Amino acid sequence: MKILVVNVNTSQSMSDVIDAAAKTAASPGTDIVTLTPF
Repeated sequence: MKILVVNVNTSQSMSDVIDAAAKTAASPGTDIVTLTPF
């Protein structure tokens, strides 16, 4: 499974925190992709 997390806040540092938390919570084998679009 792949999960895309889009941080609508423009802060890359917040995206990094969100990415780490999502990867910690995800089941093994789940791909987490975190984007900051701006």
